[in-house]
Amino acid sequence: YTDEQIMKDDKVLGYAVDGAAKAMANKMFDDFLAALATTDSGSPLVPVVTFAKGGKFGYTTVVDAIAEMELENESDLFLLVGPDYLAQIRKDANYIAARAGEVVYGGEVGSVCGVRIVLSKKISGCAYLMTKAAVTCFLKQDVEAATERDEDTRTTDMFLRAFYIVALTDATKAVKITEAAS
Repeated sequence: YTDEQIMKDDKVLGYAVDGAAKAMANKMFDDFLAALATTDSGSPLVPVVTFAKGGKFGYTTVVDAIAEMELENESDLFLLVGPDYLAQIRKDANYIAARAGEVVYGGEVGSVCGVRIVLSKKISGCAYLMTKAAVTCFLKQDVEAATERDEDTRTTDMFLRAFYIVALTDATKAVKITEAAS
């Protein structure tokens, strides 16, 4: 940003920091989704449950995915869906909409089979039933922020660095749900 930009609008710096933080969060979520897509010799590590081609994603599919996981305690499960699957499951008679506070604080938009549903616009054509133990973000240190000033041009460059890795730590704690190919 330049000195002139700051003089015209004192919120420029706030917008820059906010934009950088959102970009970093989006990168981390992309890495999260990449971890869920981890393969071994071309085969996905996360098991896949499908529903019939042309069928609807709903209660029965979620029940099948829960059965695939063979968990003793299902209380930590959540369902990560995109807008396409959310539209389908909202039409299911067993869907329970979330109260306003749950949406704001937890990100959940509803539940089915006692499983919380969380929406992400970055997911399309599939859903993930999982617990927090499936994917882990190993953060080496806090985000590092630095600025560099060029007095001649009266500009300031801002840099943010994060040192982390996102990994699939327990493939048995996640199931990918998708429509059958045929």
